[in-house]
Amino acid sequence: MSIKVVCGANTHEGEFVGMTVGEVRQQLKDVLNIADEAQTSVSGDVVKDDYVLKEGDNLEFIKKAGDKGQ
Repeated sequence: MSIKVVCGANTHEGEFVGMTVGEVRQQLKDVLNIADEAQTSVSGDVVKDDYVLKEGDNLEFIKKAGDKGQ
């Protein structure tokens, strides 16, 4: 089963079940333009890079927006 990976407006679907979030980050870093400091969310829950993806998960890389005026 494929997992949908989202980073901003960029998306990619692939066979990532059993891989860690960190492994997916490294594999898709250039493809999806994933920032090193991007936070990760799986199906709406914040996770760390050692989280192992399971069937039905959706992975999102979220970069915090800058603070206005700084």
